[in-house]
Amino acid sequence: MSGNVIVSGDDVVYNKASFSGITLIGETNISISGKGHASINNKQVCVLGDEASAILDVGYNRGLFLAGQGTLSIKKLKDDQQASEDMPDVDSAGILILAGQEFEAEFTITTPGTYIDSTGKHEDEGAEKISGSGTFTPTETWVTVAVS
Repeated sequence: MSGNVIVSGDDVVYNKASFSGITLIGETNISISGKGHASINNKQVCVLGDEASAILDVGYNRGLFLAGQGTLSIKKLKDDQQASEDMPDVDSAGILILAGQEFEAEFTITTPGTYIDSTGKHEDEGAEKISGSGTFTPTETWVTVAVS
């Protein structure tokens, strides 16, 4: 099995519908930054660890609680999103990130949503971390390597 190599500038797309119990506000796409030594069409390849560059601040609502803020991040890549460890080193900076299917994502609340009623202002006291998923959108689809 093989997968498309992820390079700097490829989109990380967080799946809004996968974050149960909250509504994410605004765009949920961000470009990833690669730090691999190799490049494809003058774009550095992405290696394990580069997924940490795909952090995005977004707003959220949960029930009556409005206008909260939080951060989307990649929690864990799946096996089909990592090049095979058995293949010769393509990049000495580490294992290549591949498009694969879906990665595990996480939304972390940084500023709780609020609502106001006759008794005053109330803050969201729900879970501070919500699991979801996301995908990569590769631009260099002609380049593939073996999946681990």
